This record gives sequence, structure tokens and C-alpha cells, in this order.
Amino acid sequence: MKKIVGALIGFCGLVLCVGINTAFKVCDSMDKVMKCTYSSRIITALGAIIIVNALFMIHDKAENINSFIRVNTMLLSALVILVPSKLIGGCAKMDMRCQQITFPFVYAIAICIEILCFISLFIGKRK
Repeated sequence: MKKIVGALIGFCGLVLCVGINTAFKVCDSMDKVMKCTYSSRIITALGAIIIVNALFMIHDKAENINSFIRVNTMLLSALVILVPSKLIGGCAKMDMRCQQITFPFVYAIAICIEILCFISLFIGKRK
């Protein structure tokens, strides 16, 4: 069961990395680089680290290390939420693409990762 949850977390990390650069891309501006572009770059990097953590979750047998990796992944997904909401942000206008499409997508995926990590921690503690 832990391997399935780890695979789902890895899939969510992959969807985060790919989605924010394709279907749920931030605002396009030819003139200057905007704050939402920096947010998307950091979110992509955090998503890549989440994928690596998920691979460790799937392949690691030691429960204490696996618990540390799950908590680490929960903190990373919290950072994924904080980057567009508090740390860097996006466009000031609420009708821009980043505020209407990209960031809600990011929040949804990050919350899914949080829930999956919590489930994985709960499964690990029960055994």
C-alpha cells in the first residue's frame, strides 16, 4: 500500500511539473519577466524534488527514513502552496491567467500531495 501511495505522490509531482509548464502555464509577457514566472519556476523545482522523494518512498525499506521522507514531502508541498500565495506571488490583477488558472491548479495538486503523505504516514504508524 505504501508503494501505491508513493507512486501517486510521484504522479502528482509529475503533473505539477508538467502541468505548470504546459496546460496550466502562467501569464505570457514578451516585455518583462513577471512574478508569476518566478513562482512557476520554483514550483517546477519543488515538484521535481517531490518526484525524487516519491521514488525514495517507493524503494526505501527502513520505516524511520521513510517517515522522514514523507514529512519532508509534506513540507515541500506546503512550500508549493506558499510560493504563489505568500512568498513570491503572481500578478496583482485577479483576472490574470496565473490567478485564475495556474495557482488554483497548484493549490489542488499540493493539497492532494499533503493528503497522500498524511495517509502514508498513517499507514506507516499502523504497522
